[in-house]
Amino acid sequence: MSSKSKSKSSSEEFAMAAGDICKALTVNPPLDSKMGEEALKKEIISLLSDIKEGDDLAVTTWVTLKKLGWKPEVNKAAVQVASKPAAKATAATPVAKKEKAVKAPKGPKYTRNQAVVEALTKSNISVSDLASKADKLFVEKGGTSNAKQSNHLVRCILPILELVKFVVVEGDQVKKA
Repeated sequence: MSSKSKSKSSSEEFAMAAGDICKALTVNPPLDSKMGEEALKKEIISLLSDIKEGDDLAVTTWVTLKKLGWKPEVNKAAVQVASKPAAKATAATPVAKKEKAVKAPKGPKYTRNQAVVEALTKSNISVSDLASKADKLFVEKGGTSNAKQSNHLVRCILPILELVKFVVVEGDQVKKA
């Protein structure tokens, strides 16, 4: 489509919208559909605040109005911004807030429980050696050393692991079942 025919269809579009708006709003004096495209466009924009969502307008008129910036319950300030040149309209738009950087989710943490189970799977071991070996594994994986907590955890976990038949405790020795 050539620019001349595109301009003509745009002029016709505004002329049809102007006629439809004049009928619906009883604009006095009525808009002259023969005025230039830009002048007609400015006249229609000046009437945007008077146009309500329930007005009896043709579908093509609603499309034209939306192209010109009409929104339901548009206020006069928005109409003034829409009728100004684009450079000034962008200066009036609010600045978007900066979004916080989304941190990448951390992978699953290596826990003391995992360290105890890993120490058990390597070989048969005594209960006291199991706590110290689990503590060393935990430190290797980025945790902090705490021998007292490791000993307590081993005493709590071993009866459970023995109950589910994962290990067998014979005296001070822990063996994999």
